Amino acid sequence: MSASILNVHTPQSSFAIVHSLTQESLLDLYDKLSRKAGTGYTGKRVAAGWLKYEFNETIWNLDDDADYTIFVWRQQQPPSDAASTSTALEHVETPTLHLHDPSAPLPAPPAYLNAAYYIFQPSRAQHPGTHSKSSSPRPRSSKSRKTKASKRGAGAGGAALEDDGIPAFKKEFEKFHGENGVRTVLGSIGPVSNVRMLLKSGYRHVYISRKFAKDHGFIPADAAPGHYGYGGLVNIGVWPITLTPSSTFSAHPNAPPPPPYKTACGRRR
Repeated sequence: MSASILNVHTPQSSFAIVHSLTQESLLDLYDKLSRKAGTGYTGKRVAAGWLKYEFNETIWNLDDDADYTIFVWRQQQPPSDAASTSTALEHVETPTLHLHDPSAPLPAPPAYLNAAYYIFQPSRAQHPGTHSKSSSPRPRSSKSRKTKASKRGAGAGGAALEDDGIPAFKKEFEKFHGENGVRTVLGSIGPVSNVRMLLKSGYRHVYISRKFAKDHGFIPADAAPGHYGYGGLVNIGVWPITLTPSSTFSAHPNAPPPPPYKTACGRRR
């Protein structure tokens, strides 16, 4: 391979130089780039850390003689997908370099950004600086406006009121206690009165403890281990349940309820 054309992209410009990959060295390439006018780096010396190139969709450094030897060898290889002759020729005859002073910051809008430079290519992640500024104001969230509009005012201590006039913190408080099984009621189950029952969210039926069922005749007093609740939930029939002061319904009690309660009633919020 004799003299070749090298495409060079910087963050703000693109140009080409003539360079022989086989007859000139990396130092010769540094010298040519340092003398090149209009690059934006006038008076600076191109050195290690300035040059990169792309191969197999990966960016590689061009910092020393070993890097340069690998770079030259790669340019002489046919592309992995040699489906077209034009692709192969472009791969061999027009190598591309990316040039930037590592001690200088990358440009950010509204400055011009060269889309051919590898960092600013649309297929790659954009430099954070390209998104840090915007000429248009950021739109406010419609969800946020809707949430604020749903408030009707503020209660004591600045507590926000929902549409029904109940402070949000009170709803959260009641929901927390309601879902953690702290609500109990007093009533009767079958012939047994004054029974404290747990209202438990997530339960669908009525549950009584095996000892309570045995003490009050819901199951035989001589029930042996392995029967009536020892092996899991057991349906013990239909019994009327009355909640103080006046609610009455029939249910199929099962055993056992969650300790330490003797009876648990399922409920829905």
